[in-house]
Amino acid sequence: MKGECVLCGRATERGHPVEFSENFTSYNLLREGNCICEYCYTLVKNQEFRRRSFVLSREGVRFLSREECREVLLSPPDPPFFIYITQSGQRQGWLSAMHCVSYSKERFWVSTDFVGHFLASLRELKRMDELISVLRKAGVSKSSLRSGELSMAEYRKLFEKNLSHLWNEVREYVKTPEWEVMCYVAQ
Repeated sequence: MKGECVLCGRATERGHPVEFSENFTSYNLLREGNCICEYCYTLVKNQEFRRRSFVLSREGVRFLSREECREVLLSPPDPPFFIYITQSGQRQGWLSAMHCVSYSKERFWVSTDFVGHFLASLRELKRMDELISVLRKAGVSKSSLRSGELSMAEYRKLFEKNLSHLWNEVREYVKTPEWEVMCYVAQ
């Protein structure tokens, strides 16, 4: 089918009819067009792209576990690439971020279904990962890391291990999309 793709806007000679399931809820993200191009069709029809996190690169698609998401964030592939992380596996959240293709390993886009998409700094992600790792080993829960609120027992543990100074740095990151994602993928 000849036309323009409702997902990427690309002109195509080999498009497919625009047919989504009754559960599709992202109509607001569609562009004007009359078909789904042969490239986007694969993404829409393969439910793994909805259910799982993934990275697209010149090497192809790689579906990711939570631990592998962390690895990709700390060591991204050679550009260009696209990173998508799902928490719920219920939406095609990548649709809103199709334009977020990364061309740098130092500053790159991260797309999620829980904090949207954002431009990340590899240096900052590595620092966040380091903080999270040290604080998790010291007994701070992921919940406390995400909220920025320590229990008295957690604060005591940090004080006793001479790590309480790290909490000021954590509070600068709390509620940022980068921090939310790094807490999610942390072990």
